[in-house]
Amino acid sequence: MNVETQIHLNKFKPYAWQVPFLDALENKRYDRVIAIVHRRGGKDLMFFNYMIRQCIRKVGTYLYCLPTFAHARRTVWNYITMDSMRMLDYIPEPLVLKKREDQMQVVFTNGSVLQLTGSDKYDSTIRGQNFNGIVFSEWAYCDPNAYYLGAQPVLARNGGWAAFATTPNGMNHAYDMYEMSKRNPEWFSQLLTIDDTGLMTKADIDKIRAEGRTSEDVIQQEYYCSFQFGNEGAYYLRYLNQMRLKGQIGFVGWDPTLKVYTATDWGVRDPSCIVFFQVSGGGNMVRI
Repeated sequence: MNVETQIHLNKFKPYAWQVPFLDALENKRYDRVIAIVHRRGGKDLMFFNYMIRQCIRKVGTYLYCLPTFAHARRTVWNYITMDSMRMLDYIPEPLVLKKREDQMQVVFTNGSVLQLTGSDKYDSTIRGQNFNGIVFSEWAYCDPNAYYLGAQPVLARNGGWAAFATTPNGMNHAYDMYEMSKRNPEWFSQLLTIDDTGLMTKADIDKIRAEGRTSEDVIQQEYYCSFQFGNEGAYYLRYLNQMRLKGQIGFVGWDPTLKVYTATDWGVRDPSCIVFFQVSGGGNMVRI
């Protein structure tokens, strides 16, 4: 039995929902996948094990990226699974040449390097490197430039792969990428709620509701993968998203026959904001 088979059978046993993603990457040869999956669904466990397999199969550098370096340490490097295994223990020890705790780096005996990093410092940690594959975990919370300016040019040049895993965080760059992926035949994507994976039940969610400290907006976002809500506390976000869905937000041209007004919020610690708008329709329509 070869090492790859041992990794799959003896340590990492994928959930049913994970199989299509692994099949897409390993057999159907997609080089871009995005998994929109509810909280606690096992996204990192799946993609980390896939990256291990790639380190074994093809010598190269592989980056596992989270929003920040500290997040990567907490979520992967020091993480202990529900089976009481450290995430790093999924790497067969005979294949490890050395581990660098300070850099969160694993060097394989065949020369491959698995590197954990953060998207917030992409200029120094991603740009300038040549890597074969990259995973962006918690993609909705990452700096999108880490992919578009840091990783995408490298992967376009060397034919590498990229995987994105996240729960929603409003209609931000993760939402845009997911919508694009549904139209792009070169991408594989799925959105999976607790009803799809079966890893949590309605009774589990009702317990969370009963404790009274988690809003319904957060529940819909975290467990039912709704893009309609953003960070809790972003007061107007739900209304802006509703307007966007109704087609009430879009490009509005300047009407030279109307006066232009401004509204200014002078920043002290934050940047200043100036809004230019026109009023039409007898005061019933505001063009911003």
